[in-house]
Amino acid sequence: MLILYKYHSDPNQLINFKKNLKIYPDFAYYEAVKQNKRIPELEPTILKDINIAIEYAAEFIHNRWTKLEKILLKQNLIKLALSYSNILDIRWPELEKILLKSKNFEDMTQYCAMHDFRSPELEQLILNNDININDDDLSIYIDCVIHEPWPHAEHIIIQNPRSAYIYAKRILKSRWHKAEPIIQSIPHIWNEYSKLFR
Repeated sequence: MLILYKYHSDPNQLINFKKNLKIYPDFAYYEAVKQNKRIPELEPTILKDINIAIEYAAEFIHNRWTKLEKILLKQNLIKLALSYSNILDIRWPELEKILLKSKNFEDMTQYCAMHDFRSPELEQLILNNDININDDDLSIYIDCVIHEPWPHAEHIIIQNPRSAYIYAKRILKSRWHKAEPIIQSIPHIWNEYSKLFR
């Protein structure tokens, strides 16, 4: 829908302007933008569109918005919940519990990387082999979340050539002799490893 009123110098003159503010989330959002402030009476309308509500929260609330959070969790909108958490740069304990319960390693890795923290609960799932781990996601967790050697998980890390390479490069910052036979199994990764640790 084309929102002409955002380009109009006096949108109150437009037909159905006030009515549309209570119906259409984008009208309500642009009214907040125009007034450059939070407008609580328009928030029920804004909450009808989750993406607009996330923008509104970032622009005008600057903190957790429990009404939006309840909608995100009730409707199981995990990717949007992650986006909300990232945009507002907040840790969200209720979301953390859901991510851990779902055992979705990709989402939990993204969440930990966004907020730069290690999750002992997630790491316990990894160590117990109680979570399905995509090789690339383990590499991302190692690269973006782990900032120190993790000896207890090396037996898992060493199972994947890419993860082993990233662990050696980013964490150990030296050759990892024990992992070299595994890293050699993928020529282009071995080539990078060999150049790095001549």
